[in-house]
Amino acid sequence: MIIDVHNHVIPERVIELLRTEPRYGVNLDGYTWTGGNIFNFEVVPGFRSVEGKLAEMAARGIDKAVVSAAPKPLYYYEADIELASAICRETNLGLAEFSAAAPEQLKWMAHLPVQDPTVAVAVLEEALAAGCVGIELGTSVGMGGPRLDEPQFADLWAAIDAARIPVLMHAAYEPADREYATDIVWGLLYEATVASSRLITSGLFDRYSNLTVIVALGGGYFPYQHGRLRHNTSWHPALKGAPADPWSYVGRLKFDTHTHDARALRYLIDVAGAENVFVGSDCSFNTATPDPVAELRDATKDDAASFELISDRNARLLFGF
Repeated sequence: MIIDVHNHVIPERVIELLRTEPRYGVNLDGYTWTGGNIFNFEVVPGFRSVEGKLAEMAARGIDKAVVSAAPKPLYYYEADIELASAICRETNLGLAEFSAAAPEQLKWMAHLPVQDPTVAVAVLEEALAAGCVGIELGTSVGMGGPRLDEPQFADLWAAIDAARIPVLMHAAYEPADREYATDIVWGLLYEATVASSRLITSGLFDRYSNLTVIVALGGGYFPYQHGRLRHNTSWHPALKGAPADPWSYVGRLKFDTHTHDARALRYLIDVAGAENVFVGSDCSFNTATPDPVAELRDATKDDAASFELISDRNARLLFGF
């Protein structure tokens, strides 16, 4: 069984909201998207319909998925809270409808208007009542905005901790310009790395003992350069009080397979342990792994136990399949 925990949706009800509310800054010519926080792209059936999503999953060898909001198009963390909360609530209703239409194959993560933690907690409570099994969060609140480990978000983290459900941390508002696609190719990974580091060095994991975070995009650069952070905790004034061994938090910090390279994925599995890695495809974007199952098989050659953990058991245990 292959279970994908990094799989995105833009429900039709959200598309209708964007068509009718010009303040979101999006133009949809049919299903061709222009404007908003992302480059122009096609909202393919895998984003917007249950049938399209299931067909896309089948084509990639994916049996089950935990679907979440398409991050860059739908985050709107920089928007007025009225607009942000409206799109989050419509997204959550759409995600719940996806799951209800194929309950054996789909579960969903809540989308929250994190720029206002009080409203975010209220939306989270609604989503929990509607059956969400996780939460998708960005790595910052708007371009250059606050980081989610900062004190003003304490009530939101407390609510997540109390709910005992996992977080998928997905980069957004990445640095770097769009020339030569440096924002997508490198900026998103930088954001994933900064977020991973800050969750640990800020003491967030120590304050919230039930917290589990899956960092998308293979954890960015963190799994490959965590030794640099470990070394600098020994002398840098800004890291005074940070854990001496940041890597010791792996287990509560986990990663997906979305690396686009079997050798990199093999290293990630080796250093993090197969029990801390989950299949992540990034569907339905063009950036999605074309064949996530083949890549995982290549990375776990002659290791059936690791393949089984990553492809099935880890997600089954964490998300309740």
